[in-house]
Amino acid sequence: MEGTSERSASILEANLSFFVLRLTLAIVVWPSQCQVGCLNGGVCAFQREDPAQQKCICLIGIWEGDRCERKGRF
Repeated sequence: MEGTSERSASILEANLSFFVLRLTLAIVVWPSQCQVGCLNGGVCAFQREDPAQQKCICLIGIWEGDRCERKGRF
């Protein structure tokens, strides 16, 4: 059983590091003001440092792409 718990711990660490790397401080834009047109539940936002640059924030692992248009790996 030791091997199983060690393997589970390493999978958990890998998943946590994946989520931590994607953490971004952004300000959400109202959908009516979004110039990007996010799909599949993506949220339109901009970074505080560059308000002119809007982008979509997708559900991590579920959707990918500039507009959350492609299925992710989960």
